[in-house]
Amino acid sequence: MSLPDLTDDLTGVMDYLEPLTLRRADTAVETHIPQALRRVVSERESAASGGEILLADVHFHLPTS
Repeated sequence: MSLPDLTDDLTGVMDYLEPLTLRRADTAVETHIPQALRRVVSERESAASGGEILLADVHFHLPTS
């Protein structure tokens, strides 16, 4: 059994995806992303960051396309 290639199959194997708009800090150009996966920051990850990543932060996993 092979694992799915999440590069192309994120929307096919994940539930609870949500739309978002990505705007880079150095430009006004916005990109609409119809399906992104939101992940909370763990206490372990926050503690290891030395205060740069807070528990209130989130990570988004975006499709590469």
